[in-house]
Amino acid sequence: RMRLTGWMLIHGLAWLLGCAVVMIAFDIVIDRFLRMDFSQRVIMLCLMGIALLAVLFFKVIRPLLRAPTDDALILKVEDKNSELQESLISSIQLSRHDQATVAEKGMSKSLVDATIAKGIEQAKSVNFGSALNAVRGGWNWFFLIAFAAALAFLTYQVTQGGFVQTWFNRNILLTNDQWPQ
Repeated sequence: RMRLTGWMLIHGLAWLLGCAVVMIAFDIVIDRFLRMDFSQRVIMLCLMGIALLAVLFFKVIRPLLRAPTDDALILKVEDKNSELQESLISSIQLSRHDQATVAEKGMSKSLVDATIAKGIEQAKSVNFGSALNAVRGGWNWFFLIAFAAALAFLTYQVTQGGFVQTWFNRNILLTNDQWPQ
């Protein structure tokens, strides 16, 4: 569960930083070439803020709050490990029944116990991390680092003066700085 949570968090943060970088680049181009007035810059700042909040909610917060059930995770692990042949899900589901329910439904107690034991034995040899898409996880890390580096570079450029600082002053701080001619 911790690896899945980390995977979802990295995926969501990569989306969030990526959207921030794309919107900043888009806003720089629009403001530089169209020279937006104050009210247009305020509207763009509000739209960018709303868009980032939406990405934060839909790509970071909501996936973390809607974690998959145990059954869904086990089915995913079994899908990636075909040798299990649904023994894990069967043992989990049967272990949820008490002895009275097993007898009531006409199931063999020894068969139920054997199925549970087989599931426990197979669970010891299964790599549960295999259910996660390692290639996609690697790309998520790559994009997260790339977009974080891009934001760090933009932040550094704001402190150095010049083009990016003019954009920052005009579009984030909402000052009336003018673009250089």
